[in-house]
Amino acid sequence: MAKIAAQAFFDDELLGDLIHPHRHQYPEDMHLWWLKRMRKGWTDPRNHFLVSTSKDGEVAAWVQWMRKGISSDGRQVVEQTVELPEDRAADPEYVGALEKAYGCFGPGEWIGTF
Repeated sequence: MAKIAAQAFFDDELLGDLIHPHRHQYPEDMHLWWLKRMRKGWTDPRNHFLVSTSKDGEVAAWVQWMRKGISSDGRQVVEQTVELPEDRAADPEYVGALEKAYGCFGPGEWIGTF
């Protein structure tokens, strides 16, 4: 899923140009940003993933929805430490730019990542 996302957003203004300005120098690293987010999100019960696979079992498409704010059902987020190689394609100053934008959304609104 992370590799598909990196390919899909390689030339995106936010996820490519701003967050991963060194992606042409380190194209094999861009998926690490996505992988870290996915592994962390997998443990949050407010996240929902849908995955489509091809007949041979390869991931063909995916979508993630996350409900920000306080969970209405009381389930707790299980924090995990995710150890991954350094994402050399990313600019450390902007790695968290997407999370900083979450403050622009009201509590309980759905945000989709495709």
